[in-house]
Amino acid sequence: MGGVFFYGSRSFMKINRKQRLLPYLLLFMTLLGSVHHQAQTFTGEGDWKSPERWDTGSVPGDNAITIINGVAEVSENIGVNNADNPSRIIIGQETEGRVHVTGGTLSGANGGGAGIFVGAGPGGEGYLHIAQGTGFRSQGGNMVVQVGDEEGGRGFVSVAGELLNYKYFRIVNGTLEMLPTGINNRFNQLDTLSTIEPDGVLSYVIDGDQVGTLARANANGLNVDIFPGANLKLTVLMRYHTLVGAFEQGTSYTNQQGYTFELDYGSGEDSELIATLVSTAARPTIHAFAASPSGITLGASTTLTWEVGSFDQLTIKPSIGNVKGSTTNGKGQVEVSPTQTTTYELKLEKGGASLSAKIIIVVDQAPIIGQFNVSPTIIEPNGSALLEWVVDGADTILIEPGPGEVDPSGRQSLSPAESTRYRLTATNANGSST
Repeated sequence: MGGVFFYGSRSFMKINRKQRLLPYLLLFMTLLGSVHHQAQTFTGEGDWKSPERWDTGSVPGDNAITIINGVAEVSENIGVNNADNPSRIIIGQETEGRVHVTGGTLSGANGGGAGIFVGAGPGGEGYLHIAQGTGFRSQGGNMVVQVGDEEGGRGFVSVAGELLNYKYFRIVNGTLEMLPTGINNRFNQLDTLSTIEPDGVLSYVIDGDQVGTLARANANGLNVDIFPGANLKLTVLMRYHTLVGAFEQGTSYTNQQGYTFELDYGSGEDSELIATLVSTAARPTIHAFAASPSGITLGASTTLTWEVGSFDQLTIKPSIGNVKGSTTNGKGQVEVSPTQTTTYELKLEKGGASLSAKIIIVVDQAPIIGQFNVSPTIIEPNGSALLEWVVDGADTILIEPGPGEVDPSGRQSLSPAESTRYRLTATNANGSST
């Protein structure tokens, strides 16, 4: 079956780790320099099918050699079918070039012994973006998708749609980025070897359970050599941070929220590259940190309570310190008697993760309204606005007209039928604030 990428049970690719040299691949680099005189070059900015953007005054046809040294948009299929395409596409030849694929699924390079080269030659900076719902192909015998080169060319390929990479790829100097919706699963040739080289980066952007696909189409396709120094980059959206590091057996990455990725190559000819994300149950979490009451008079006391997930260290400052021993099954409490209005911070640490939560205890004063605003302040009929508030040290909080009594912090969508003034009143034993 195809290769293996594990996100829970999802998979992405097979690899071989023989670190072989690839002399036959250098043939393409030699040929690259010998064919430039036949090429048609795109400059400026516009649609691929705009004749005025090409130095020959005509749009390249079947089996053409093309150089994109401008910004070209592929908004529809270049030809009637996938065979009606250039055999070689060079994006950014000794300067910057960009191709944005925004429409069609039959465009790209077709033929044999050539392909798509993103970033070529000294100073070459190439960018290829394939939008979701579109496709760009490198199809034919020994056709390659190459990112950067040994002469200083650097490339970036971002796949949100489908990269129809039938034979092999070389990530020489730059990045192949698989976005959450990206697909690259047409590999079908046995005697070709894809490579991730020392200045190459294979990047995945993960969104929840959405992971871009890099996989073989049959038992012959997608054999990969990972060179020493090659890099894997994992970017997990929303609650996560980017994780970047070298392909090293057994390496573990933990982000600031406590999620951990581990790399395990396996062994043998059909070894697997596995990236595992631990379950959210193991992720450190602060579920709640509260005080009752949150406003007191001088000499009185209040109780801080908390509920947390797994942790190595758990502290409250100022003054309190380690509360690990006061926590059972993730829940704990402690009594405090501050002599003045004080901000308490609960800090949780686990591995490389660190989380915190804060609460203000108000002493001998009315509640503190930290935030009370609405956006936008002017709406159309039947429109809505968002009301947000944050209050510390209150026993009761009332917003009128409606929504009535509310929590110390929150937000609510409002759709008043006419111009309306909202009033927040926060009360404790020391008085009220509005």
